[in-house]
Amino acid sequence: MRRAFVASGQLHDASEPQPVVEQYGALAWRRSPTKGLRILLVTSRERKLWIVPKGWPIAGYCPHRTAAREALEEAGVFGAVSSKPCGSYSYTKVLADEQAVPCRVTVYPLRVKATLVDWSESKQRRRRWFSLAEATDAVSEPSLARLLSKVAVEWSGEGGPHGL
Repeated sequence: MRRAFVASGQLHDASEPQPVVEQYGALAWRRSPTKGLRILLVTSRERKLWIVPKGWPIAGYCPHRTAAREALEEAGVFGAVSSKPCGSYSYTKVLADEQAVPCRVTVYPLRVKATLVDWSESKQRRRRWFSLAEATDAVSEPSLARLLSKVAVEWSGEGGPHGL
């Protein structure tokens, strides 16, 4: 029986399908006086693909606070995060040892109130503001693109999620 470690550090029988690992992400947004609703994407560290800030669960943090912390670390932004997710998407994360880990990312809206010039991952990532339509086209994960399309419909006319 072949065994492998999954992202959680637990042993897994490699001959069976891997369990889906949970992650939490932030859909960072703001309203621009001239461009309307804008979505912040960051590049992934290795492949430089446009993604939302996301990460593994953090002990002692609830999911939406984990998402907010990832936005600060990966994109250098902070603000008001909703405790209600705007949706989720799935993707396969390839680890440094080339092991593929199926992940499900629950995404929380985060209304950006401040942007840092220098942040912890600024040397490893780029960030950029997009319209929802541009963001949908920019991401390479089809499941994330579908989530952004859903959000575009739900948030149309509202200028953002309720309560933020």
